[in-house]
Amino acid sequence: MQSKYVHFISTITDLSDGIVPTNKMNLRERIKQAVRMCPRSLFIIDDIDQMSDVVMDTIKPFLDYHDNVDGVDYRQAVFIFLSNNAAEQIASKTLENLQNKKRESITIEQLEEVMTLPERREDSSDVWRRQLVSNALISAHVPFLPLEKSHVQQCIREVLHEARYSTSERETEALVTKVADKMTYFPEPIKKFSKTGCKGVREKIYQDLEVDFIEQ
Repeated sequence: MQSKYVHFISTITDLSDGIVPTNKMNLRERIKQAVRMCPRSLFIIDDIDQMSDVVMDTIKPFLDYHDNVDGVDYRQAVFIFLSNNAAEQIASKTLENLQNKKRESITIEQLEEVMTLPERREDSSDVWRRQLVSNALISAHVPFLPLEKSHVQQCIREVLHEARYSTSERETEALVTKVADKMTYFPEPIKKFSKTGCKGVREKIYQDLEVDFIEQ
């Protein structure tokens, strides 16, 4: 992510719906200039499901198999689209598989099938996927499994390590458990997965540490 050839684009913050013409022009130029500088540029576009279909039309020519678009060859550039659209389906399929196999045994093919079901393409909020899938412009689907409490606890320990939090192992684990328990889990009633993954963990840790410091 530190490389100048890696470009992170947030649909929500960088491409607001209120200025579509400007968004189209800025996005087109940003991609064009980046690929001119480095043909193997990497573009990570977050919340792609929030992108308007008009702005999406700007991206499609860069993903197709043209050897030249306005004098630039985009076939070596890599585009990664991040979306939460199939999150519920992935969670359901993961939960189903966990009943008779380990998490590590779930295959990408099982989850890819969930993400590419025909009915998913009819979802009105899934315009971007319909456009890209119908034109065979997606090379691969890479699902992210929902995080369990044990994974959240790992995130908490990592943040504490980064913050150089130093105390006894017993007190550290007590804080890990306390923060993990504050996260919201689903589905009811088993509460197997974290609704927000590890997002918010850092803030909850600092809130707890600040309260403990004040109380002391």
